[in-house]
Amino acid sequence: MNKKISVEDFSRQKKVLDMAGISSGTNVIIGYPTETAEDIDLTFEACLRNGIMPRVCSLLPIPGSEMYDFALEKGYIEDEKKYIFNIGEQQYLKINMSQLSDDRLQAHTIHHLKRIRDHLGLDIADYNLICSVNIERKTTGRKTLFKD
Repeated sequence: MNKKISVEDFSRQKKVLDMAGISSGTNVIIGYPTETAEDIDLTFEACLRNGIMPRVCSLLPIPGSEMYDFALEKGYIEDEKKYIFNIGEQQYLKINMSQLSDDRLQAHTIHHLKRIRDHLGLDIADYNLICSVNIERKTTGRKTLFKD
């Protein structure tokens, strides 16, 4: 994602916000092209260490972004007009460009979210851990395009 913040900076910021009594959280987007199971492990371990239950959504390449151009170039978006027409809320349209299969990406993410939820003692149903868990799949090209 080319973010200019380290895990250590993230942890320091969370600690400062906590000390100031400011509620904070984070969003995690899954499905990036180079993402591996190890990357997911590191991301959720940072959330767990910092006492954060992240909101998780899947990658949504937006027209004009480098990720959108990459998705077009690599064939993840086969019908550009249809894709653009269907863009709405992030949880409804997603593309998995990660190194993991769709099922493995989802299962690995949910595994970590359950660990964090249980560690923090939160009352969140499994089906609410990740946006749109109950989705139908439509196979396109090399990966799956998820759509409610």
